[in-house]
Formats: sequence, structure tokens, C-alpha cells
Amino acid sequence: MLIINNVSVKRGVKTCVNNVSARFRAGQFTALVGPNGAGKSSLLKAICGEWPRSSGNVLINGIDSTKLAAKERAKMMAVMPQHPRISFDFRVHELVRLGRSPHSNHQVDSENDVIDYCLQIAGLEGYAQRGVLTLSGGELQRVYLAKAIAQISTKAAILPGKNTVLLLDEPTSALDMAQQLTAMNGLREIARNGGTVVAVMHDLNLVSCFADHVLLMQDAEVLEQGAPEQVLQPKNLKDCFGCNVWVDKRASDKKVIVSVG
Repeated sequence: MLIINNVSVKRGVKTCVNNVSARFRAGQFTALVGPNGAGKSSLLKAICGEWPRSSGNVLINGIDSTKLAAKERAKMMAVMPQHPRISFDFRVHELVRLGRSPHSNHQVDSENDVIDYCLQIAGLEGYAQRGVLTLSGGELQRVYLAKAIAQISTKAAILPGKNTVLLLDEPTSALDMAQQLTAMNGLREIARNGGTVVAVMHDLNLVSCFADHVLLMQDAEVLEQGAPEQVLQPKNLKDCFGCNVWVDKRASDKKVIVSVG
């Protein structure tokens, strides 16, 4: 479980996150949504410690994150960045293996099994020996997804779950529809396995289909939070994005479908 209390972040004179509190439950997939510049990515950076907080605290499984040693925190929490960049031509397998660094496991066969399973979850079977500089943007995005999952995994062929937190910044932005489905199914399974999954997302229809909980952010604050069908309402979205929004329900399962016009 992940709890944030009164978290604020300032960068120079700009307030990027303003007094945000939220509870991200174990077994739950939470989506952070809102317009560009709303503070979604800034909140993730504050949670993981990449950006210093000007106020507030972060609790990971009931422990203040500042009290955890870096190695122990890395075993519990992994982050997938918004814009993965790399200049060295690692093999895919080698890059994902870097996610295993906190575990210091010298049993190579066991480590290889974990890595191979994470590649499978990310839809990257057969990619292990590919050079990362030969990959498309979507393929590289999936490699970093596999790396993040590998970081908080403890055993081969078992998805991370209880006592783990996975933070993702736009994990499907460069993926086609089929790969979006693969990635989102994998993240949902991690949540169902007891993990805490928090993702910045812009595709509100994917949010409706896969998220359990939604934080709608605007101007560095939380405008609304709750279940997708509660948050993804026309008035909330119009107030937040400043455009006309249509919200319907899919006939097959009553999931919310969002369109603009």
C-alpha cells in the first residue's frame, strides 16, 4: 500500500504539486489523469523521491519512505519513466537485468528466469538478444516496462504483488492497440496479485476499462477521485480539460466510453 499525505512540490517559483493526499491500495490499479501540466508526472516524481518534496510524506507499506534504505526501497517500488532514453546499445536482456540490481542474486539461472518472464509479460518474447538502439519507441517502452516489473519481482514465473508498488508514467503512449492490451492486462494482473499500481494515463477509455481508481488532477491539485464511472463524468472532464466531452456506456459491459466533440 502507498499513502501520501499533504504532498507539495515546488520547482523554483512554480508549484508543481499542491497539498495532495491520497491512498493507493494494494490490489488496486490507480490512474492519474488530467490535462498537460496538471501535476501528474510531478506527483510520481515526488512519490519516488526523484524530486524533493517541499511538504508532506510518503508511506510505503506503512513505513516513511525516507526511513527506508535505497536498496530496500528499490525492492518495493519501481518506476517506469515517461521518456526512456538510452545511448548505449545494450541487449534487451541486459537492460532488463539492470532492474535486478537491488536483489544481488548470483543465481544466474534463476535471474534469467525472472527476466524472461518479465519480457513475456511485456509482450517481448524473442527480443532478448535485440540491441535496444534498433528498437522502435513502442518496443523500447515495453523494455522499460519489463525492467520495472523485474525490479520488484521476487521469483520466476510469479508476478510481483504483495508489498510492491509500481509507478508508471504514460506506459502505453507509444503502443499500438494490441500492445496496449498486453501491457494493461499485465498491470491489472500485478494489481490482482496484491500489488499497488499507479499510472499516469491520457487514454481515458483505457482508464475506464482497466483502472479501479482514478485521480483527476488540475492545476497541481486533485479535482476528483474515486471509481472510473464516478470520476469520468462530463462535467468533471469539461471543467478539467475545457472542452465538450461525451460520456456513454459500452453496451457489452457498461464501461464508460469518452469522446470529444
